[in-house]
Amino acid sequence: ASVVARQLGMEKIVPDDLAARAEPAERAFRDWSADRRKDADLAGDLRMMVPVYIDPANGRIKVWVLLGWTQQDCEIAFAKEPKAIATDASGKPLDSEQYNVFWSSSSQTLATPVVAEVYVTQLLNRDEFRKHCDAYWTPAAILANLK
Repeated sequence: ASVVARQLGMEKIVPDDLAARAEPAERAFRDWSADRRKDADLAGDLRMMVPVYIDPANGRIKVWVLLGWTQQDCEIAFAKEPKAIATDASGKPLDSEQYNVFWSSSSQTLATPVVAEVYVTQLLNRDEFRKHCDAYWTPAAILANLK
């Protein structure tokens, strides 16, 4: 939370005593997030099929499938620049000459899971599902060829 507060320019919402204690955790988070691919939990092959519901009327199984991850570049900016009003601790507006607010855009690469919800007649374990994904490659072909 303190990392996000700093990224948003909202350091003052994090109490000073918490900010001091949070510094080692912030450093660890920044080191980890600089290269998430080194994380053993995220670097592995996470493709899987998870059963959600069995439809007794037709014997089909609703499953959620994780097909992998994609990365997308994202431009972050305000469509309309917001109005900012600075206040003191009591909520009284400050004179606008006492502060400057700067708005800027940002570019980020976002990791997004590729997931789908489908009905199947046969539940596949992780190894079987991964072989199926390797055989059909594209999300559309993988989903179209599930039984």
